[in-house]
Amino acid sequence: MNGKITISRTTSSKTENTIRIKMEDDSSSITFLEAEMRLEDFALALTGMGYIDCNFKLHGVENIGKVLETKVELVPLANPYRATDDEQVLALKSFEVDGWTARTQDMKNYHRYQKDAVTVSFSRFVDKEDK
Repeated sequence: MNGKITISRTTSSKTENTIRIKMEDDSSSITFLEAEMRLEDFALALTGMGYIDCNFKLHGVENIGKVLETKVELVPLANPYRATDDEQVLALKSFEVDGWTARTQDMKNYHRYQKDAVTVSFSRFVDKEDK
C-alpha cells in the first residue's frame, strides 16, 4: 500500500515541545495513525535508539486500502427550517443503505435548504475491486 507521512513540531511556552507524526493511506485518504512524542524522545529515535515511548491513536483502520466514494442527494423534508431532529433522522434513513452514510451536519446548514428538501452529502468506503 502507498501513503503519506507528515512530521510536525508543536512549540509552546505553556506545554512541553512535541513531535506529531501522521500517516495517511492514499486509497482511502484516511489519516489512520497519529503519534505524539516529546521532542527529546524523537531525537533519540531519529539517531538510532529503538523502542522509544509515544502516545498514538488509530482511526478508521477498517477502511485502509479501500476507496472513498461520495455523492450528493436531494432529501425530501417538509419545511426544513422547522424540522425536528427526529424528522431529519427519519428523512435520511432511506438514503443510508449499502454503506452510504450521511453528513448529518448538512441537515442543519440553511444554505442547503430548498423549498421541501435538503441537499445532503453521502460517503462510503468500498473495496478497490468493487470500484
